[in-house]
Amino acid sequence: MKNAEFVNLLYKNATATEGTCSFCNRVVKQKKQAGYKNLITHLQDFHNGYETVAEECVKNNCEPLSSMFVHKDAADTYGWTKLVALKTFPFTHVDDPIIRYAIRYKAMDRATLLKRMVALVGVVDTNSAEKLAGEKFALVFDGLTDSAEHAIAFFAATKQGLRFLAFLPFQDESSMTAAEHIDFLDMVLSQYMYGLVGWTKVQVHRYEVDPRNVRSCRAFLFDREEHLVSKAIQESRSSTDAEQE
Repeated sequence: MKNAEFVNLLYKNATATEGTCSFCNRVVKQKKQAGYKNLITHLQDFHNGYETVAEECVKNNCEPLSSMFVHKDAADTYGWTKLVALKTFPFTHVDDPIIRYAIRYKAMDRATLLKRMVALVGVVDTNSAEKLAGEKFALVFDGLTDSAEHAIAFFAATKQGLRFLAFLPFQDESSMTAAEHIDFLDMVLSQYMYGLVGWTKVQVHRYEVDPRNVRSCRAFLFDREEHLVSKAIQESRSSTDAEQE
Protein backbone atom coordinates (compact mmCIF):
# COMPACT_ATOMS: atom_id res chain seq x y z
CA MET A 1 0.00 0.00 0.00
CA LYS A 2 1.10 3.58 -0.67
CA ASN A 3 1.30 6.36 1.92
CA ALA A 4 -1.82 8.00 0.54
CA GLU A 5 -3.78 4.78 1.07
CA PHE A 6 -2.53 4.42 4.65
CA VAL A 7 -3.52 8.01 5.42
CA ASN A 8 -6.97 7.68 3.86
CA LEU A 9 -7.65 4.52 5.83
CA LEU A 10 -6.04 5.30 9.19
CA TYR A 11 -6.96 8.97 9.62
CA LYS A 12 -10.36 10.61 10.01
CA ASN A 13 -11.77 14.14 9.95
CA ALA A 14 -9.05 15.19 7.53
CA THR A 15 -8.77 18.89 6.67
CA ALA A 16 -6.33 20.91 4.61
CA THR A 17 -4.01 21.28 7.62
CA GLU A 18 -4.46 18.24 9.88
CA GLY A 19 -5.84 14.75 10.38
CA THR A 20 -7.08 12.75 13.39
CA CYS A 21 -5.51 9.34 14.00
CA SER A 22 -8.16 6.62 14.06
CA PHE A 23 -6.20 4.63 16.66
CA CYS A 24 -5.45 7.21 19.35
CA ASN A 25 -7.54 10.23 18.26
CA ARG A 26 -4.46 12.44 18.28
CA VAL A 27 -4.63 15.40 15.89
CA VAL A 28 -1.58 15.47 13.63
CA LYS A 29 -0.67 18.67 11.82
CA GLN A 30 -0.01 18.22 8.11
CA LYS A 31 -0.61 20.59 5.23
CA LYS A 32 -2.31 18.69 2.48
CA GLN A 33 -0.09 20.06 -0.28
CA ALA A 34 3.07 19.09 1.66
CA GLY A 35 2.52 15.34 1.43
CA TYR A 36 2.14 12.80 4.24
CA LYS A 37 5.40 12.97 6.20
CA ASN A 38 3.98 14.02 9.59
CA LEU A 39 1.04 11.64 9.32
CA ILE A 40 3.19 8.63 8.45
CA THR A 41 5.80 9.56 11.07
CA HIS A 42 3.10 9.53 13.74
CA LEU A 43 2.04 6.03 12.70
CA GLN A 44 5.64 4.81 12.72
CA ASP A 45 6.39 6.32 16.14
CA PHE A 46 3.21 5.40 18.00
CA HIS A 47 1.56 2.54 16.12
CA ASN A 48 4.20 0.03 15.15
CA GLY A 49 2.69 -2.56 12.81
CA TYR A 50 0.16 -0.17 11.29
CA GLU A 51 0.92 -1.58 7.83
CA THR A 52 -0.31 -5.05 8.81
CA VAL A 53 -3.40 -3.62 10.50
CA ALA A 54 -4.22 -1.53 7.43
CA GLU A 55 -3.87 -4.50 5.09
CA GLU A 56 -6.07 -6.59 7.39
CA CYS A 57 -8.74 -3.88 7.39
CA VAL A 58 -8.72 -3.71 3.60
CA LYS A 59 -8.91 -7.48 3.34
CA ASN A 60 -11.80 -7.83 5.81
CA ASN A 61 -13.49 -4.51 5.02
CA CYS A 62 -13.40 -3.40 8.66
CA GLU A 63 -12.71 -0.21 10.59
CA PRO A 64 -9.22 0.23 12.11
CA LEU A 65 -9.24 -0.12 15.91
CA SER A 66 -6.56 0.35 18.56
CA SER A 67 -7.32 -3.16 19.87
CA MET A 68 -5.83 -4.58 16.68
CA PHE A 69 -2.35 -3.71 17.96
CA VAL A 70 -0.32 -5.83 20.33
CA HIS A 71 0.69 -3.66 23.28
CA LYS A 72 4.38 -2.80 23.34
CA ASP A 73 4.72 -4.51 26.73
CA ALA A 74 2.81 -7.65 25.71
CA ALA A 75 5.88 -9.85 25.19
CA ASP A 76 7.30 -8.94 28.62
CA THR A 77 3.94 -9.45 30.32
CA TYR A 78 3.58 -12.84 28.62
CA GLY A 79 7.08 -13.85 29.72
CA TRP A 80 6.48 -13.01 33.38
CA THR A 81 3.05 -14.65 33.23
CA LYS A 82 4.53 -17.90 31.94
CA LEU A 83 7.01 -17.97 34.81
CA VAL A 84 4.31 -17.35 37.41
CA ALA A 85 1.61 -19.60 35.94
CA LEU A 86 3.52 -22.45 34.31
CA LYS A 87 6.60 -22.62 36.54
CA THR A 88 4.99 -21.60 39.87
CA PHE A 89 7.23 -18.54 40.04
CA PRO A 90 6.42 -16.56 43.25
CA PHE A 91 4.93 -13.11 42.68
CA THR A 92 7.50 -11.73 45.12
CA HIS A 93 10.24 -12.63 42.62
CA VAL A 94 8.73 -10.15 40.16
CA ASP A 95 9.67 -7.34 42.56
CA ASP A 96 13.14 -8.74 43.32
CA PRO A 97 15.84 -6.54 41.65
CA ILE A 98 18.28 -9.47 41.44
CA ILE A 99 15.73 -11.65 39.67
CA ARG A 100 14.84 -8.77 37.36
CA TYR A 101 18.51 -8.31 36.44
CA ALA A 102 18.91 -12.00 35.62
CA ILE A 103 15.80 -12.22 33.43
CA ARG A 104 15.57 -10.67 29.98
CA TYR A 105 11.99 -9.44 30.40
CA LYS A 106 11.33 -5.78 31.08
CA ALA A 107 10.94 -5.09 34.80
CA MET A 108 7.44 -4.55 36.18
CA ASP A 109 5.98 -4.69 39.68
CA ARG A 110 3.76 -7.56 40.77
CA ALA A 111 0.69 -5.32 41.09
CA THR A 112 0.94 -4.46 37.38
CA LEU A 113 1.53 -8.07 36.40
CA LEU A 114 -1.39 -9.29 38.52
CA LYS A 115 -3.69 -6.66 37.01
CA ARG A 116 -2.76 -7.77 33.49
CA MET A 117 -3.18 -11.44 34.35
CA VAL A 118 -6.67 -10.78 35.71
CA ALA A 119 -7.54 -8.94 32.49
CA LEU A 120 -6.16 -11.82 30.41
CA VAL A 121 -8.25 -14.39 32.25
CA GLY A 122 -11.39 -12.32 31.67
CA VAL A 123 -10.78 -11.95 27.94
CA VAL A 124 -9.87 -15.59 27.26
CA ASP A 125 -12.66 -16.87 29.49
CA THR A 126 -15.27 -14.88 27.58
CA ASN A 127 -13.80 -15.84 24.21
CA SER A 128 -13.82 -19.55 24.98
CA ALA A 129 -17.32 -19.43 26.43
CA GLU A 130 -18.62 -17.72 23.29
CA LYS A 131 -17.04 -20.36 21.04
CA LEU A 132 -18.66 -23.21 22.96
CA ALA A 133 -21.97 -21.48 23.66
CA GLY A 134 -24.97 -23.51 22.56
CA GLU A 135 -22.84 -26.40 21.31
CA LYS A 136 -23.13 -29.94 22.64
CA PHE A 137 -19.83 -31.21 24.01
CA ALA A 138 -18.37 -33.98 26.12
CA LEU A 139 -15.95 -33.11 28.91
CA VAL A 140 -12.82 -35.25 28.63
CA PHE A 141 -10.58 -35.49 31.69
CA ASP A 142 -7.30 -37.32 31.07
CA GLY A 143 -3.60 -37.58 31.83
CA LEU A 144 -1.06 -35.88 29.60
CA THR A 145 2.72 -36.11 29.23
CA ASP A 146 4.72 -33.33 27.62
CA SER A 147 8.54 -33.48 27.50
CA ALA A 148 8.67 -35.82 30.51
CA GLU A 149 6.35 -33.51 32.48
CA HIS A 150 3.14 -35.20 33.60
CA ALA A 151 -0.13 -33.33 33.89
CA ILE A 152 -3.88 -33.66 34.00
CA ALA A 153 -5.93 -31.91 31.38
CA PHE A 154 -9.51 -31.08 30.41
CA PHE A 155 -10.78 -31.10 26.83
CA ALA A 156 -14.16 -30.23 25.36
CA ALA A 157 -14.96 -32.77 22.65
CA THR A 158 -17.34 -31.29 20.05
CA LYS A 159 -18.32 -32.08 16.49
CA GLN A 160 -15.73 -29.50 15.46
CA GLY A 161 -12.95 -31.35 17.29
CA LEU A 162 -11.15 -31.17 20.64
CA ARG A 163 -10.53 -27.94 22.53
CA PHE A 164 -8.14 -27.49 25.48
CA LEU A 165 -9.91 -26.20 28.57
CA ALA A 166 -7.43 -26.63 31.41
CA PHE A 167 -3.95 -28.03 31.93
CA LEU A 168 -2.17 -28.50 35.25
CA PRO A 169 1.33 -30.05 35.62
CA PHE A 170 1.94 -32.26 38.65
CA GLN A 171 4.57 -30.94 41.05
CA ASP A 172 6.00 -34.44 41.51
CA GLU A 173 5.25 -38.05 40.56
CA SER A 174 3.94 -38.92 44.03
CA SER A 175 1.03 -36.52 43.54
CA MET A 176 -0.33 -38.47 40.56
CA THR A 177 -3.07 -40.16 42.58
CA ALA A 178 -6.78 -40.71 42.01
CA ALA A 179 -7.54 -38.36 44.91
CA GLU A 180 -5.41 -35.64 43.29
CA HIS A 181 -7.34 -36.03 40.03
CA ILE A 182 -10.70 -35.84 41.80
CA ASP A 183 -9.69 -32.81 43.85
CA PHE A 184 -8.51 -31.01 40.73
CA LEU A 185 -11.75 -31.79 38.90
CA ASP A 186 -13.82 -30.56 41.83
CA MET A 187 -11.73 -27.42 42.31
CA VAL A 188 -11.92 -26.40 38.66
CA LEU A 189 -15.62 -27.06 38.28
CA SER A 190 -16.47 -25.13 41.43
CA GLN A 191 -14.20 -22.17 40.67
CA TYR A 192 -15.96 -20.82 37.59
CA MET A 193 -19.46 -19.46 37.21
CA TYR A 194 -20.75 -21.44 34.22
CA GLY A 195 -23.67 -23.83 34.44
CA LEU A 196 -23.45 -27.29 32.90
CA VAL A 197 -25.49 -26.27 29.86
CA GLY A 198 -24.53 -28.31 26.78
CA TRP A 199 -22.94 -31.20 28.65
CA THR A 200 -23.66 -34.65 27.17
CA LYS A 201 -21.20 -36.71 29.21
CA VAL A 202 -18.01 -36.53 31.24
CA GLN A 203 -15.12 -38.76 30.16
CA VAL A 204 -12.55 -39.45 32.90
CA HIS A 205 -9.68 -41.35 31.26
CA ARG A 206 -11.43 -44.53 29.97
CA TYR A 207 -14.56 -44.21 32.07
CA GLU A 208 -17.72 -42.31 31.21
CA VAL A 209 -19.42 -40.44 34.06
CA ASP A 210 -22.95 -39.07 34.19
CA PRO A 211 -22.70 -35.26 34.55
CA ARG A 212 -25.36 -35.43 37.28
CA ASN A 213 -22.90 -37.41 39.40
CA VAL A 214 -20.19 -34.76 39.24
CA ARG A 215 -20.09 -33.27 42.72
CA SER A 216 -19.89 -29.68 41.52
CA CYS A 217 -22.68 -27.93 39.63
CA ARG A 218 -20.48 -25.44 37.76
CA ALA A 219 -18.10 -25.62 34.85
CA PHE A 220 -15.40 -23.48 33.31
CA LEU A 221 -14.57 -22.71 29.71
CA PHE A 222 -11.09 -21.48 29.00
CA ASP A 223 -7.74 -22.32 27.46
CA ARG A 224 -4.72 -24.12 28.84
CA GLU A 225 -2.65 -21.19 30.11
CA GLU A 226 -5.69 -19.34 31.41
CA HIS A 227 -6.43 -21.87 34.13
CA LEU A 228 -2.85 -21.72 35.35
CA VAL A 229 -2.95 -17.93 35.25
CA SER A 230 -6.20 -17.99 37.20
CA LYS A 231 -4.74 -20.46 39.70
CA ALA A 232 -1.70 -18.22 40.22
CA ILE A 233 -3.98 -15.22 40.77
CA GLN A 234 -6.03 -17.15 43.29
CA GLU A 235 -2.90 -18.21 45.20
CA SER A 236 -1.59 -14.65 45.16
CA ARG A 237 -4.80 -13.32 46.66
CA SER A 238 -4.77 -16.02 49.35
CA SER A 239 -1.19 -15.10 50.21
CA THR A 240 -2.07 -11.40 50.37
CA ASP A 241 -5.02 -12.10 52.67
CA ALA A 242 -2.77 -14.14 54.94
CA GLU A 243 -0.21 -11.33 55.10
CA GLN A 244 -2.91 -8.82 56.03
CA GLU A 245 -4.16 -11.06 58.81
